[in-house]
Amino acid sequence: MTSTLSKTAFLRGRQCPLRIWLENRKEEYGDLLSEYKESSEPFVKEAKDVERLAAYLFHGRDVAFGERIAIDDFYCEVDVIEKTDAGIKIWEVKASSSIKPLFHWDLAFQWNVLVAAGFNVVSAGVIYLRKEFVRKDEADVAASDVLRQEDCTANVQGILDEALSKAKWLASVMHSEEMPTCTPMGQCKGSRNKKSGDRPDDCPHLSSPDGHCKSKYPLDWAGYLPRLTPKKWSYIRRSDGCRMADVDLDLDPEWTPPQLRFIKSAEANDWIVEREDLRELLAPLDEYPISYVDFEYVPACGIPPFEGMSPNQKLPFQWSLGIQDEPGGALRHINYLHPDGTDPRRYFIESLLKDLPEKGPVVVHNKAAENAVLGLYKKWFDGQYQQQCLDISNRLHDTCEIARKCFAHPKLQGSFSIKKFAPVLCDGEGYDDLSIQNGMIAVHKWQKYCESTNADERHEIENDLKAYCDKDATLMKVILEKMRTYIK
Repeated sequence: MTSTLSKTAFLRGRQCPLRIWLENRKEEYGDLLSEYKESSEPFVKEAKDVERLAAYLFHGRDVAFGERIAIDDFYCEVDVIEKTDAGIKIWEVKASSSIKPLFHWDLAFQWNVLVAAGFNVVSAGVIYLRKEFVRKDEADVAASDVLRQEDCTANVQGILDEALSKAKWLASVMHSEEMPTCTPMGQCKGSRNKKSGDRPDDCPHLSSPDGHCKSKYPLDWAGYLPRLTPKKWSYIRRSDGCRMADVDLDLDPEWTPPQLRFIKSAEANDWIVEREDLRELLAPLDEYPISYVDFEYVPACGIPPFEGMSPNQKLPFQWSLGIQDEPGGALRHINYLHPDGTDPRRYFIESLLKDLPEKGPVVVHNKAAENAVLGLYKKWFDGQYQQQCLDISNRLHDTCEIARKCFAHPKLQGSFSIKKFAPVLCDGEGYDDLSIQNGMIAVHKWQKYCESTNADERHEIENDLKAYCDKDATLMKVILEKMRTYIK
């Protein structure tokens, strides 16, 4: 057990006190955060890059970076302490393009800890990325060009007392022998834009198969219904452990069609399929060749690494293409993986345009991801690839969207991600045989691949990345073929 409440624990405790109570007892309840460490490495890297650049904003000033302050039951590491004649200014450095409400609570905790430690704190602010910045060339980026400093003193002072009171209570909860009683609700999902600032990240104690909260609830717990409103969460919370099959169908506000589909599937303990809607959505997919496509990309490059990029844009580095030339035919696999740390964007799109068939549907799972990447080429390279990318976007068909509109099963637990949907629909087919289990680990592996000079290590990572990306394309074909069996 830890003896102090860190600022991370403070933020997570505001999300849910049970979360920090469990995380303070890893020996008994498991270290679920370690499962996410590799997935979080790319975000940590971006944050560290921004912090290093931010140091240049304080040239010639009396500052301390990463100062660790501990007092009584509290501990924090302050990104920047700036010493002035009036007192101490504290700065939080974020790889974000806007200020989130969560940041004010972060600063309020730090302010209180520093005051308790004897510092005269006079202001607090956030250093973050200018979203309008566009990198002009490969020369070093100037900190003042890409970073913005914004004073947040008024916002932070307005919540200091509440933050201190909450921190004291959370410290006592964390060390109490009694487990807090908490029912999962919407706060279990991260949303840094949430006005209350109480949703820092997804909680693994509900999302992980080994999570404490996950184990408490039945497979068809009503809390797994998709897109629940606060009013519906309150209804579910009144009956802890409420099953989908037991909800009040006359509830006001009414259940949405997707929610009703899951409720019916729980009652039947089987698939519920909207067959006529499915038939209509699958009709355009009778044309061949069918191309199954998956992109891998860095989700947000904080400091834009290449010319023409802005902060927090995606950086595509790999695609996989499976081509099915005729009904019942096998896939022809083609893929591209950028081999080093040079700019991958032009190689990525030109290789895709060369190998992607000029006609026929292009199948993806969650087209928002592929569209987000294709849309960036409108801005990149003076729009040279804009029309070709638009043509691809217009050919996209989304198996996730089809699933969301037509399918439900209790084992999906309200999710239509390919990691969840494919194994349930397709008799267990999934990712268990792969060393890479999700997209963020793929990003981390690619970054290691670019940095490595060991031929054996590079070869192993390359094979793992291609196997992972190819699996997505393969599963989309399996999903589509399984979907077709419901309209025969």
